[in-house]
Amino acid sequence: MKTQICYLFRNCLSHSATWGDSTNNGISKGRDKIRVFADCTPAEAETYCNAHGIDPAAVLVVDSSPVGGRIYHRAKPLKGREHCAGPMFGGAYVEFRDFFSYPIPVHDRFETWEEYDILSR
Repeated sequence: MKTQICYLFRNCLSHSATWGDSTNNGISKGRDKIRVFADCTPAEAETYCNAHGIDPAAVLVVDSSPVGGRIYHRAKPLKGREHCAGPMFGGAYVEFRDFFSYPIPVHDRFETWEEYDILSR
């Protein structure tokens, strides 16, 4: 298991006065740094959090899955919102330099199903 406090950075539209908060109040909102876990299961990350006094709802875990013949890495909240669509990309990235040589997108945007239905039209 690898864990690190990572810097967050955002694209110019994800948190602007014009477009509002693209994370829809995701856990990256208003943060410059966040703890990220990689190379472990969500259960292992939660066990680590509980053993070290870290709030599991305030950390990201890297999820890797095949997309188009390649492995896609994303950082998503260890604890998501129930009964919502997501997690989705909210405009932020993390730099996890000890594990990845490139920025990892943060998927911390959740929408109610009503929001999802309206915004998907």
